[in-house]
Amino acid sequence: MATNTCKSIIQYQNHDDIWIDAFNNERLEKAWLMAEEGKTASLPNADPIEAPPSCTGKRAWVDQAAAQEFIDFVVAAAPKHGVTITHTAIEDLVQ
Repeated sequence: MATNTCKSIIQYQNHDDIWIDAFNNERLEKAWLMAEEGKTASLPNADPIEAPPSCTGKRAWVDQAAAQEFIDFVVAAAPKHGVTITHTAIEDLVQ
């Protein structure tokens, strides 16, 4: 069984942007597709979203390539929903 080794971190300019229905659905569909491809060890793979003013979403992935794939997808999808991404990163999980 795969083990998650890192997290994608995506910081949004506005907390409410995380919950725009169409944008949220696209992210969820991508996460499920990536899970079917074995790129995460579990679903849901997202940390709970913190209350405002936090604007950060985090998801666990099996490797940095998967984390980057998800970040790239979200960054590409954001403009069509009027969402501004202010920062992205990949964080290694302590094993």
